[in-house]
Amino acid sequence: MDKLTLTDTIKALTAMERTLECAVCLGTLKPPLVMCTNNHCVCSSCGEDLKECPTCRTEMASNVRYPIAFNNILNEIPRKCDFSEHCKQFMLGPELKEHRKICPYRLIACKIVSCSWEGPFQSLLEHVKTEHQESVVENKVSSVTFSDFSVNEAYYCVKLVFYKDFLFWMYTKNDPTKGKYKAIVIHIPQGVQAFKCEIKFSSEFINFTYMFKVLSEDVDIDESFPIGKILSISSDELSPFLDDNKQLSYRINIIDITPKIKPKTEHPENENTNILLNMLQRIENKTLCQFCKNTFLPPLRLCHNYHIYCKNCEATTCSLCNNSDLVSYLDIKQKCRHSNECEEVLEKVALEKHERICKYRTVHCRLDCSEKVQLINLCDHIKTTHSTWPIFNENIGFDINTDMNHIEFVNGTDSLYWFVTKHDVKKSKLFLFFISLPLVDNLSMYSTIFFPNSCSNDEHTYTQPVFDENTNINDVLAKGNCMAIASKDLSPYINSDEGGLECSYTIFDKNKQ
Repeated sequence: MDKLTLTDTIKALTAMERTLECAVCLGTLKPPLVMCTNNHCVCSSCGEDLKECPTCRTEMASNVRYPIAFNNILNEIPRKCDFSEHCKQFMLGPELKEHRKICPYRLIACKIVSCSWEGPFQSLLEHVKTEHQESVVENKVSSVTFSDFSVNEAYYCVKLVFYKDFLFWMYTKNDPTKGKYKAIVIHIPQGVQAFKCEIKFSSEFINFTYMFKVLSEDVDIDESFPIGKILSISSDELSPFLDDNKQLSYRINIIDITPKIKPKTEHPENENTNILLNMLQRIENKTLCQFCKNTFLPPLRLCHNYHIYCKNCEATTCSLCNNSDLVSYLDIKQKCRHSNECEEVLEKVALEKHERICKYRTVHCRLDCSEKVQLINLCDHIKTTHSTWPIFNENIGFDINTDMNHIEFVNGTDSLYWFVTKHDVKKSKLFLFFISLPLVDNLSMYSTIFFPNSCSNDEHTYTQPVFDENTNINDVLAKGNCMAIASKDLSPYINSDEGGLECSYTIFDKNKQ
């Protein structure tokens, strides 16, 4: 392999690309594939509605599968970035996957509150400067101001920080119910960089400086974070830094802490040759026969456990599993990726369905905790880590004049649930909804909440769909997409003796109604 010239290497890759071309889109095949009875392949998206093969006009086959080694080759083959015709990046599958996270042509959504814009990353700054000028913070100015701010009122704001050629989302939130002011800075990736953020509060007599790490992925500001990854201070500490116009101001400084890497001195032509050779080497490593240790030679034969034999092996029975039935094409099945404890091995579509409900999948604990736990261990985690946290009871601590923000855990049979309640005095509304963590597929869960009136023996009921486990609580509350009850309508259901709002609930699967 290392004796190939650059020309030979390019010829080899070009031949491989031509061999793996989809007859419909003319691009390199993207797994999973659809095949005809003569084993001509097209991408699954291209073959979705095909009734006959575009190459030989024979019928498209169902349940015809291909060897895992072929799948490995397709995942390693170099491809062009498909975000835009203007992106010229052409690289191996794993590297292309990483490039897509930082491609300047990738689509990105504006995080400014109530903005629905979505467009190329390279247009984000221009959009925010044009549509949300007050939400842009340029690091050369380094001062950020929040208008109409009070330490005793809820406050949420998103700003875009522009530092050199880098962009960051800055989320700030004041929560008077917890007496906390939080700030998070998140880098919108453009490469492998690391940053930290310095925030300075300054008045005539008081100066505070806080340093914390800039995060590299989007998170929920209501999650809990280790010290050093978020600014979290008492709301009362901000009083000295408010002016008479209710403006909170402080200085922000983004600091680049990316390790310096010594540039390579290799000649560009040699470097390109080595990159291409490395591509071929990695592809070849995926095509080594596990028996003769040589590169696979067709035709290939497989046993029902996917042990592959090439032409050189001339095996009649599988030496690994003693299976005498050697065939050319078998279903490709893969093991569940959530945990080694899960023993499910399924075809792609079935596996995707299973992984959505696998009891070993990782979920976020939402009880004022940032820990990730396997779903099967969630109940034990709550009992151990949050032993004083209430499991759902039928009396919500409620005062019509007080803000409330609370989450409770509900243990069900086919699903686990988070029960979210929030009372917003400013909006004079009580928000309630359930979030499901399903253990069974094809559920269509709804919740009904009952508010009984012990004096008149009547009750009000409210029914709504249960939200899925990836729901962002802040988004639901901000958009008001959940059950929202006017505070004044709840007065008859407040227990005057206990000072709480009595309610009960039922969760049901609409498919079984």
